[in-house]
Amino acid sequence: MNTCDYGGGAEAIARYLHILYRGEEEAVLAVGCKYGDDSGVVQMEEHPEANRGRDALPFNMRLDRLAHRMTYGHTYSNIMQRRAGRDVLCYPSSRKLLDIAGFTPDVIQCHNLHGHYFDLNALPELSSRAPVVLTLHDCWLMGGRCYHSFGCERWKIGCGGCPQQRGRDASARNWADRKAIFSKFHYRIAAPCQWILDKAKASLLADNMVEGRVIPNGVDRRLFHPADKSSTRDKLRIDRSEKIVLFVGNYARTSPWRDYSMLEEALSYPDEDITLLCVGERGDRVQRGRLRVRFQELVNDPAMMANLYQAADVYAHPAIMDTFPTTILEAMACGMPVVATNVGGIPEQVEQGKTGHLVPYRDVDSMRNHLLNLLNDEGARERMGRAAAAKASQMFDVTVQANVYLNWFREFV
Repeated sequence: MNTCDYGGGAEAIARYLHILYRGEEEAVLAVGCKYGDDSGVVQMEEHPEANRGRDALPFNMRLDRLAHRMTYGHTYSNIMQRRAGRDVLCYPSSRKLLDIAGFTPDVIQCHNLHGHYFDLNALPELSSRAPVVLTLHDCWLMGGRCYHSFGCERWKIGCGGCPQQRGRDASARNWADRKAIFSKFHYRIAAPCQWILDKAKASLLADNMVEGRVIPNGVDRRLFHPADKSSTRDKLRIDRSEKIVLFVGNYARTSPWRDYSMLEEALSYPDEDITLLCVGERGDRVQRGRLRVRFQELVNDPAMMANLYQAADVYAHPAIMDTFPTTILEAMACGMPVVATNVGGIPEQVEQGKTGHLVPYRDVDSMRNHLLNLLNDEGARERMGRAAAAKASQMFDVTVQANVYLNWFREFV
């Protein structure tokens, strides 16, 4: 299960795993909102805006999600719950999941369960039919409200007094509800990095967790691999001499988990021409000193996205908090050095001084220095790029990830 079949990193991981599972077993991916046309993906709710096709996703994702909430989330009861800050869990198809799938599975793998499509109360009943594996992409299940807690640690003791809540704070009641649900059944937890697994072990999920495993996410290395930069730039009609920093993310400029302003500030003062290509959000071009900023909407063609990585010089990721960004894995697989903030699970992706550089959050000077040094040192870029591609080959291949999951499933089924 996952919120959607196309969207951000969690959607890509769930979709790739589903495709690879089907090569060896019978598998169905159940989603709250279906954008693609894969017959192996089924939609849990009838959604009038869902089947536009993935090419329309960048323009219509916000409208589609709004339509979904209007259709399923705006009953009187749900409106009252949302206004009170409570979880909205009234999604009847959650209890019909196995009927929707069309067979009784050996394993139920849950990716993101948030996104206005799934009732957590259905989990105990589903677990009586098949073992449940919770694959964590963020921290939503661990507390009473947030996807990431940043510096707050109230999720360990019951939430309440939520620093992120605007309006009524029902985080303590939500936390208690989730605690009660997860006390009714046993489950296994998979995490892409040790950082988030450690958080799960300190959270309300700990008591009934049968087992926890770190299984790093991967990318499709048939698409994401090193390529000749000059020929790729010619293909994309990009000047071969242009110095390009790439940043990719769903709602890259406005996401609450990334600090786009830190990156723009870091690149605004150098006395040389630099292009920042920001993929994931539309916007007008910006000229700030000798920095040119180009915005591009989310690219849903993986081959085109791979070309953008292959054409750029350095990948930058100014996260405020992040679990295990797929964009960093894609950049590494394409042979790009990475400069990223030292938060969340990112240190388990980027090796300081070998595949890139880690900088403290909001240390603009450190980010500027590392980016400029790499832009002006071709030898260092190539050396770190080769190391990044080698690490991605060894650790971040989605085929390896799928096989690890399947072997694990076979152990306990």
